[in-house]
Amino acid sequence: MSPCLAKSADKCSLTQKSASPNNSGSPRDFFMSAKTPHEIDFDEIVGQRRAKSILKFHLLGYKGDQIISPIIFVGPKGGGKSFMSTALARRLKRRDSIAPKIFVEINCSVLKDFPHFVGSIVFPHVINNDVTLFFDEASELPHDVTMALLTILNPNDENKNSLMFNGNRLEFDLRRVSWIFATSEIQKVFSPLVDRLERLDLEEYDLNELAMIVVRNTKSITIEDKTLHNVALVLRGNPRAAQKMATKIKQYCTFNKTEIFDGNHWSDLIKMLQILPMGLSPIELSILTVLKSRSECSLTQLSAKTGMSRESLQKEIEVYLLKNDLIEIRQRGRAI
Repeated sequence: MSPCLAKSADKCSLTQKSASPNNSGSPRDFFMSAKTPHEIDFDEIVGQRRAKSILKFHLLGYKGDQIISPIIFVGPKGGGKSFMSTALARRLKRRDSIAPKIFVEINCSVLKDFPHFVGSIVFPHVINNDVTLFFDEASELPHDVTMALLTILNPNDENKNSLMFNGNRLEFDLRRVSWIFATSEIQKVFSPLVDRLERLDLEEYDLNELAMIVVRNTKSITIEDKTLHNVALVLRGNPRAAQKMATKIKQYCTFNKTEIFDGNHWSDLIKMLQILPMGLSPIELSILTVLKSRSECSLTQLSAKTGMSRESLQKEIEVYLLKNDLIEIRQRGRAI
């Protein structure tokens, strides 16, 4: 099996310490008062109270009958879908064991077809194993794999399903095989398949939660509260961006031989990395510059000015600007 298709991680353990959100104090206060997370409560995950509450319900049921409903996490790119999925997988224990099931991560864009799925995933990992299958980028599932999953995941009283493949009967027992999916494009996932899954839409992260993620990933560094807030302002509401920024802060502190990161350090890092207000990209800034010079501008004109295609402007570039009310769509085009 190709390592780019599936990754086995059957030695997962819960050792990370983390904070419990509350309504007072700074993000660093939350972190410094953190306790080892309870196995069911997902304390190591920042925010996502609704999703964590629902997962807790399902885990309590799993502890009784070893069955958890197939779940699909829905959220934007970098929004924490994979982190939530692996956190859940670590808690799905094998029968009569404290060890988690084998964890197999599948990049759906690499799956060719159902025979490929059976040969690279089902035979080596599923048959006679306790396993959690994580389908990342579920919108890219091949059609025949999707059709097979409709049969495999069809709910029934026995919690078992089977199908024939090249003369072999493939058995799927929900007590032994757990199913997790993730996508940022739920509209592309076949509706009957979504109907068979427990859908969990991830919530947006607020500034305090983004700051907390930075803190958790810079444990040896003290970041001033005001500076931490200013850092959060450029993270675009994205937890992955928070993790990446934490790495840059650690690198900065390492080569400057400091364990304290204050406003002066942040100003210096802004200059070094050319960080724009609100975390804007240079292309987004160029769009704002164009629109500032005229009352309205068509997508065709913006495409010519920026060198970006109309599709790229619509689906990628202007989304953040629209979300933050920096531009608006009018009958004749875009305007500030």
